[in-house]
Amino acid sequence: MRKAVQLGYFKGIKIGDPNIVVSHLQYVDDTLFIGEACVENLWCMKAILRWFELISGLKVNFYKSKLFGINLEDGFLDLAASFLKCKIGIFPFIYLGLPVGANPRRQSTWKPVIEVVKNRLSSWRNRCQQGYGEFWWLYKETFFGEGLRPNPKLVGSNGRMFVGRRIKAV
Repeated sequence: MRKAVQLGYFKGIKIGDPNIVVSHLQYVDDTLFIGEACVENLWCMKAILRWFELISGLKVNFYKSKLFGINLEDGFLDLAASFLKCKIGIFPFIYLGLPVGANPRRQSTWKPVIEVVKNRLSSWRNRCQQGYGEFWWLYKETFFGEGLRPNPKLVGSNGRMFVGRRIKAV
C-alpha cells in the first residue's frame, strides 16, 4: 500500500501539514482504505485486495465490506460500491465496539458501550463470587454501591469491619 501511494497509484487524504498523508489504517484483520474519491483509487484498492488474495490464499469477502463516503455525490458512491461489489455504509457505524461518526456528547451514543461493559463486569462478578462470597460482598458494596467512601453498614462503632462471620480491623 505504501508503494502504491509513493508511486501515485493511490491518493490518500492530506491532514494538517502537507507532508502528512493518510492512506490506510490496519488493526488485526481489518483494513481501512482512506483516500480521495476517484476512479484510480477504486482500481488500486481492487488490485491490492486481489493481490492479497493471490499471495495469501485467503479470500476477501467484498459482500461483507462497506464503503463510506463523506461529502460525495450519491451517484459516485453507488458506482464505487457496485464496482467493488460491496455495501454502502451509513454513519454512525460501530468499529471495534465504539460508535464512529456519532455525537460523543449525547448520552444515547454511549448507552451501547456502557451495556457491553456492564455485561462483561457482570460475568466477571459471577466468576469471582464462586468460592469468594464473603470477600466479594464487602467490595461489591464499596465499589459498586457506595462509591469509594466507607459503607457505614460494614463499620462498627469500634472501627472494625464486619465481613460475614469474621471481624477485621480497619
